[in-house]
Amino acid sequence: MKTSEVLARCETADIYLRFVAGHLQYYKSAGKMPEELKLELSAVAAELVGQYEKCAAIHERAGGLDRESAERLAAADVLGDVWAEDIRMAHIREAQKTLCQFLFEVDK
Repeated sequence: MKTSEVLARCETADIYLRFVAGHLQYYKSAGKMPEELKLELSAVAAELVGQYEKCAAIHERAGGLDRESAERLAAADVLGDVWAEDIRMAHIREAQKTLCQFLFEVDK
């Protein structure tokens, strides 16, 4: 199953995801997380953490953000979390130009 499909299933099941100390954690608001979904999430967790770490580093270095803001923005980018939308909008204009410049330099 694709990572995006696992994330969509988590959202449908009211499972909230977050990154803490280099690990992916989940929280189910009511009831128990289905075992099948737990296994699927475990299978893609390393990929998600890797994307998160890479994205946070880019936002921090290229976007000039402090680590906390870079991590919140990276979580929003990777997980699509609504809770981080305010952080995203506050920094997107500031970081967008620098990030595009950084990516342009990498492609050279």
